[in-house]
Amino acid sequence: MSTRSRERGAESRPPQMGHRHRGGAVAGRLPKTGWSGCLGVRPRRPLHLCRWKCYPAVHAYRLFLVLIPLLMMTPLEAHRVKRVEAHPLHLSHGNMVLAGRHAIINVRLFQDDLELAMGRFHSIDGLRVRPDPIIDSLFTDYFNSKFTVCIADSIHEGRVVASGQAGDMWWYAVVFEALEPITSIAFSNDLLFDIFDDQRNITRVLHTSSETQRTFYSVAADPETRVFSVH
Repeated sequence: MSTRSRERGAESRPPQMGHRHRGGAVAGRLPKTGWSGCLGVRPRRPLHLCRWKCYPAVHAYRLFLVLIPLLMMTPLEAHRVKRVEAHPLHLSHGNMVLAGRHAIINVRLFQDDLELAMGRFHSIDGLRVRPDPIIDSLFTDYFNSKFTVCIADSIHEGRVVASGQAGDMWWYAVVFEALEPITSIAFSNDLLFDIFDDQRNITRVLHTSSETQRTFYSVAADPETRVFSVH
């Protein structure tokens, strides 16, 4: 057999198991799919994805995104009124969801009422609420002074994770975090009681695991602590 024939035979012969081509792939093995197979390396997960559990703020924000449908479950249309110059009702509505070690409340208030209350609380004339970290911080201080939460005989303060406008109302999502799964919670909702004598606050509480839910009403004339428990 001539030298040229032997070379052609070698070219047509399939590579042996374990033979490594010039590109680095090993013959006889199924190629990896995706970019990792093309590059020959294992992809590393971004730091913010593989370690997000280490950051409570990120965890709370992701939990809030999952629970948005539950927080928005109760519509406000029954309590909405058409405003000409000023709304006749002084009303707030809150949806609180207890999920594991977190309690998340989405509270809605009329924007002009909220601006009046926050302006007086912080002694700021002409305060206007808007999507801004500084305004969120001002609301957090006001909220924690008027909405008291007690979990396992310990007072907890909340932190704002989202906010936005809904018509003539403004909503805030506030997260509370406990050391153990929450099965009972005590709270007093005194929002805007320092401004209006006829203020009424509605708070709906839902425990996701047991699907237990209750609705609480708080009025400025008779403020008191409300207790929710799954037992």
